[in-house]
Amino acid sequence: MHGLRNGDIAAALPDIHQTARFDDIEQADEQMAMAFALLDQQDLTAVTEVCARVIETQPSWHMPYFLMGLALHGRGERSAAIDMFLQCAQRNPYFEVAYENAAQICLATGLRGRALEIALQMERFVPGHADNRFRIGSLYLLDEDYEAAKHYFDAGLNSPVPQRLSRMLAFGTLSLPRLLHDERQIDHLLQRGLLDDEFLSVRRAYQHALGEYPAARAKAASSADGDWEVPENVLSRLTRFYRRTVHLQPCPRIASEAINPELDIDAVVADFHDQPEPLNYAVIDDLLSPEALDGLLDYLNSSTIWHNDSQRGRNYIGAYRDMGLMCPLMDQVIEELQARFAPIVGNLCLREIWAYRLVTGATAIGAHADFSETNINIWLAPDSANNVAGTGGLTLYEASCPPDWSFEDYNDDETKIAEIIGDARKIEIPYRQNRAIVFNAAMFHASQPTHFVDAYEANRINLTFLFGQR
Repeated sequence: MHGLRNGDIAAALPDIHQTARFDDIEQADEQMAMAFALLDQQDLTAVTEVCARVIETQPSWHMPYFLMGLALHGRGERSAAIDMFLQCAQRNPYFEVAYENAAQICLATGLRGRALEIALQMERFVPGHADNRFRIGSLYLLDEDYEAAKHYFDAGLNSPVPQRLSRMLAFGTLSLPRLLHDERQIDHLLQRGLLDDEFLSVRRAYQHALGEYPAARAKAASSADGDWEVPENVLSRLTRFYRRTVHLQPCPRIASEAINPELDIDAVVADFHDQPEPLNYAVIDDLLSPEALDGLLDYLNSSTIWHNDSQRGRNYIGAYRDMGLMCPLMDQVIEELQARFAPIVGNLCLREIWAYRLVTGATAIGAHADFSETNINIWLAPDSANNVAGTGGLTLYEASCPPDWSFEDYNDDETKIAEIIGDARKIEIPYRQNRAIVFNAAMFHASQPTHFVDAYEANRINLTFLFGQR
């Protein structure tokens, strides 16, 4: 960094214990360059000492506070790191990464109220960042302030600074499943009295758009070849609902246990660990209590959080933790999963939650592995939605992802994946409502062919919790 090779760093560093002050700006710059180099070397104590000396003579400069925050966080001094990042932001309120780091540490340590304060401060000084608006929305959602959550999710979906990792098609590019889903969800919400009559005309606009969908693209609707750049005169009539958060269904925590209290946890843990590494898996029937199952299904059917439509298979769409999936009841389920299944996921950090909804067609997600260490996958739609019993579930392959494969390799490279799983034994797990599979995420897995009733509330929904990281 700054022209220094790692082998030059030790020789170039001054004695950081000397009493010299860095009054000159150029000298302070040199010391900060050394602090960056020390950070690369993970000499975190030295970083804090250099930064403290620069702060002594350059107290209004934000960078030494930022580097000291990184070093303190690396040393596990989370509270002190938060303070340093906030002091950095106080000196340069337009340095967004300081707010982001402070908020993320607060979230990791359970300081949700403070994380919300920091995120709101960032929105005040550095407005328009989608990731931060989704963070604010998620925190309001956990506090059951549904109107505030809806406001910030809606703003995040159409922010001038987009997500760092966007899972959405370009605005105005729609797939046929996207149009079908939105039209059917509007109808669902209207029938339940959750949208006002203004949306009757929006539903008609979606029906018109479906009629205008190019026939040539409809033949390839399950892939990117079916994507349609919607003409402005059609798109403008959809935007009251398209890529908007118009409704969040209340989904509070419940007084009783969300995880079925009658489960034989010891048997599940034994089943999981009886399988050879890294092919561990176990099947759990009736994971959620009836009240929790009904609550989550109602939330997922009635909340307009299904915005992730850029998956390779366009016939399913997704909802993610940062964009409305993390409701209070979901938070309760996570807590209980980690407590009840502690021998499997108790010590693992929750990395992601997603839900995928199969809108149309008989196939959903092809063979792939995941970045996490352990997944818990739950099916939510009723068994009556499945037209062909014994199908619609999950295929596990007794083959695991090579440790040197990249995300693109184990998620997208169909040729390489086919070579790995070609001769592997398959474990077929049929669909059943409220059935969960806990498995090593390095195992290749795929959705089975699906033959569900063609209706909105009958859509196959799988909810996945991803714990740890390989």
